[in-house]
Amino acid sequence: MVRGHIHKLLGGWLAEYTELRERLNRGSRDIQACLELVRELRELIAASGRTAPVPAISARALERMAREEARL
Repeated sequence: MVRGHIHKLLGGWLAEYTELRERLNRGSRDIQACLELVRELRELIAASGRTAPVPAISARALERMAREEARL
């Protein structure tokens, strides 16, 4: 239940920091592990100097974009 709330609240940032998203999805259901992950995410956000996430583009999306570009 807690992980679902984390995804809802931090989904944009988790789309950018996919390694943390994977850790959240595959990690322990322990609340302390979730809190540590959120602390780490807060440090990454502070280090980035941004207030809004910039989601990472997946390899699949990059391939689709390349195909669309080739058609033009």
